[in-house]
Amino acid sequence: MDALHCQTEAGVRREMVMFAVVYNLVRIVMAEAGQRQGVEPDRISFVDVLRWLSSAPPGTPMPTFLVNPERKDRIEPRCLKRRAKKYPYMIRPRHVLRKELQGQDVAP
Repeated sequence: MDALHCQTEAGVRREMVMFAVVYNLVRIVMAEAGQRQGVEPDRISFVDVLRWLSSAPPGTPMPTFLVNPERKDRIEPRCLKRRAKKYPYMIRPRHVLRKELQGQDVAP
């Protein structure tokens, strides 16, 4: 939902409602898949479920979805490599940015 495509107020509202409906549908399927696969729902791949929902014909049984690994100590810098958003470009190596986030001094 990086950009809204409608130009009228009513169109923007409809688009926002549809984003909310799709997001909640994906989360419901993730919860069901997590229960069936015996893992926490947040470990089920959001993108995997979204792709299945957009391509599966009606009545297709739920497949086994990709389960993301547990990464409790994961630290990622808040910057992007390609597209300018509200975060700066990633212009230094990821490991340097991670160490800065952990409070360690790193030589450039």
